[in-house]
Amino acid sequence: MRNWAGFFAAMAKDILGEAGLHFDELNKLRVLDPEVTQQTIELKEECKDFVDKIGQFQKIVGGLIELVDQLAKEAENEKMKAIGARNLLKSIAKQREAQQQQLQALIAEKKMQLERLDLSRDLEKADGMPSINVKDPVCTQWMLCLAVATFPSENKMGTTEVY
Repeated sequence: MRNWAGFFAAMAKDILGEAGLHFDELNKLRVLDPEVTQQTIELKEECKDFVDKIGQFQKIVGGLIELVDQLAKEAENEKMKAIGARNLLKSIAKQREAQQQQLQALIAEKKMQLERLDLSRDLEKADGMPSINVKDPVCTQWMLCLAVATFPSENKMGTTEVY
C-alpha cells in the first residue's frame, strides 16, 4: 500500500501544483511554490539590508554636509578677517602717508626757519653785532627780548606797548 500512497500523494501534488497550490515543509497548503517563497524571503532580507545601508549612507552624507557647511562658515569668517586686515592695512598706509606729508611740511618749515636764522646770523655778522647761538635757550630768550624791545607793537587802542 505504500506504493499506492506515494503514488496518490505525488499525483495530488502534481494536480495541486498545476492549480497553483503547494505544500511546504510542514505540509501546509500554500499558494506559492516553496522555491518562490524562499526567493521572496531572501529578496525581503536583501531589501532590508539595502534599506539599512541606504540609512547609513544618508547618515554619512548628512554628517558630510554638516562638515562642509561648517567649513564654509569658517572660510567665510576667515575671508571677513582677511578683508578687515586688508582694510586696516590700507588705513594704516593712508595714516602713514598723511604723517609723512605732515613731517615733510614740518621739515620744510624748519628749513625755512633755519634759512631765516642763517640770514639773521649773516646780517648780525655784517653789522658787527655779536652772534647768538640759537641752540642755547638763554641766547634765544635774549634775542626775543631784543626783538620785542626793538620792534614795539601797537594795540587796538593805538598805543604802543613794549613787552
